Amino acid sequence: MANEGGKPEQVIGKSQIVKQTYETHVDDGKRKIAASLELPLKVIVLAELLQNEVQKHPHWDCRRTPHALFVDCIYIVSKKVGVKVTSRGIATKTKEALGIGTQPRPREWSSQFQELITKVLG
Repeated sequence: MANEGGKPEQVIGKSQIVKQTYETHVDDGKRKIAASLELPLKVIVLAELLQNEVQKHPHWDCRRTPHALFVDCIYIVSKKVGVKVTSRGIATKTKEALGIGTQPRPREWSSQFQELITKVLG
C-alpha cells in the first residue's frame, strides 16, 4: 500500500506499538513525577541511574512498578545528598501529578541492593 507521496507505508507490528506506548507512558510518568517534586536535577538523574541499575539486576523481582521504583530511588537519593523530602510529601505530589499517590517504600527492597545503591551513589 502506498501513501500520498507514492512511497510504501511502513507497517508497524502490534509488539512495536505496545513497546512504544509503554516507553512513552513510563517516560511521561517520570517527567510528571520529577516536575511535581521540584527537586534538583542531580537528584532526578541519580534516581534514574539507580532505577535503571536495580531493574537490570538479575535478582530484581519487580516487586514495585517502574514509577514506584523511581519514587523509591528519588527518596533514597534525596536522603543521601541531603535534600529534604518526606514520604507524605512525595505521596501528595505524585497524586497531584499522576492522579494516584505513590508513597516511597525503599525498605521493601533496598537492603538486598545496598551494594548497588552504594555503587551508584558512592
